[in-house]
Amino acid sequence: MTGLATKVRRFAYDHRRFVTWMIPPGVTLPVRGPGFTILVRPDDWAVGMRIAVRREHEPHVTKHLEAALEPGMTVLDVGANIGWFALLAASRVGNAGRVHAFEP
Repeated sequence: MTGLATKVRRFAYDHRRFVTWMIPPGVTLPVRGPGFTILVRPDDWAVGMRIAVRREHEPHVTKHLEAALEPGMTVLDVGANIGWFALLAASRVGNAGRVHAFEP
C-alpha cells in the first residue's frame, strides 16, 4: 500500500507546474534505495522528484548493476549526476572496494 507521503509527492509531480511555488528552495528528502539512502531535491523534477515518488531510478540499469557488482571491485561512474549509481556501487563493493564518481 502506498503511504500518504508518496501520494503527496506523486500528486506534486503530476501537477508540478502548479505546485512549483509550494516547494521551498534547498529542501531535501531522504529516499531509501537498495542498500543506501540518498537525499533528493523535490524541486529537481527531472531526477530528484521522480526518485522521491517512485523510490527507484532507472530500474533496468539498477538491476544489471546489482547483479554485476561484487565486494572489492573498483567502479568508475562517469556522469554520476546525483549519485544513485555511485551509492548503489558503494553499497555493493563494500569497504574493500572503491567507487570514483564524476559529473562533468
